[in-house]
Amino acid sequence: MESTGAKADKAYPLLSWKTMRFIDRYEADVYAAGLTLTGSPEAAQDITETVFITLIKKGIDSVTTQEVLGLAYELSIAKLLELRDRLPKKQVCNA
Repeated sequence: MESTGAKADKAYPLLSWKTMRFIDRYEADVYAAGLTLTGSPEAAQDITETVFITLIKKGIDSVTTQEVLGLAYELSIAKLLELRDRLPKKQVCNA
């Protein structure tokens, strides 16, 4: 699996070294949070990419670790709800 930093480097070759260091610093923790909550590697990767896109757009200069992980958990819960809604509904039989 290609890391978010490597994907970002290909997609945005002009990202600063500071931004790339920011991604490298938090990527494993964000991915682990997503994987722990959703149990899905694909969902965890989507969450990881969304977290970094969101934070880079916001500006990384004032971002704290708490904000990074908070956003990761928030997106993980949203992804869980989305996955739950895709499950087939159980039929209740009143016999």
